[in-house]
Amino acid sequence: MGFLQYFDIIIAIGIIVLALYLLKKHHDRTKKREEFESTAKYLVFPSSDYHEYRKWRANNRTITFLIMPFLIAIIYIVLRLNGTIGNPFL
Repeated sequence: MGFLQYFDIIIAIGIIVLALYLLKKHHDRTKKREEFESTAKYLVFPSSDYHEYRKWRANNRTITFLIMPFLIAIIYIVLRLNGTIGNPFL
């Protein structure tokens, strides 16, 4: 009974860890791509303002997609521990 009482909080903490891992993985991939573009001597990459805007927008969309489960899980944990909502598994 004790495990089921906090099962939803364990799931929420798992979602937080997964979101942080995916955010780190995204950051590493972005950093690797930027280093590749800066060291490539003979390759030409588009550098117009619109291209930079699209890259910025796609990066923000990805970060938002990765951060939202993190924020939702934190809000859920706070509401659950506060007693505002109950355990859905009981």
